[in-house]
Amino acid sequence: MKRSHQTRRGNSPTTCTDGARGGRVRPEGGLHALLAFDICAFGDLARSHEDMLYLRDTMYTLVEQAFDQGRLPWVQSHREDRGDGILMALPAGLPTVKLIDPLVGHLHKLLADHNRRAAEASRLRMRMSVDAGHVIHDGRGLVGRAANQLHRALDAPDFKKELAATTADLGVIVSAFVFGEVVSGLRFADRYRPVSIEVKETNTRAWACFPEGSFAPGMGALPHDPAWIDA
Repeated sequence: MKRSHQTRRGNSPTTCTDGARGGRVRPEGGLHALLAFDICAFGDLARSHEDMLYLRDTMYTLVEQAFDQGRLPWVQSHREDRGDGILMALPAGLPTVKLIDPLVGHLHKLLADHNRRAAEASRLRMRMSVDAGHVIHDGRGLVGRAANQLHRALDAPDFKKELAATTADLGVIVSAFVFGEVVSGLRFADRYRPVSIEVKETNTRAWACFPEGSFAPGMGALPHDPAWIDA
């Protein structure tokens, strides 16, 4: 069956500088909030090259829109293209809580709105991983234990299985550190559940959430002194 995809406005996701889509910002070595995104089942054999190009463009468009809606610094953040995903390091000093709330709520709604109108081949489901830690840019990309853990969590088989068992458009996984220091202080902390990460040399636990239904931006804030990390 012939598929037709409209090209979205904005920069092409294949336009890269130093391995990042428009990413001219290299973080100095230090503590940063970290993000990774991945398109679910990107390599499905039922998907054509046109489908994959469209999904990549849609991923970049929706993530950038979620950043804009949450007033998060897209342009100032370091970005590395990962083919079927994105690796990001936010500017030093940005509270990690902002990657949980409001970003998750905005991306959840944008994905739901897109998929409600999309044909089957154009539907987009994503995984999102959040951590914070010390990273260094060696001229080719980010290096550090936190960056490793970020991707181990994103690729954890249990996380993928749990997302596949839901109808959610987005699966979110956070490190035990981020859960304890940030998520546990939010109103919707009970929506997160423990997930085992057994990938390569990593054997640890993280916390996952699969937003469905009402998950509005800002709903996580507590009335007094919300948890945050100055990372």
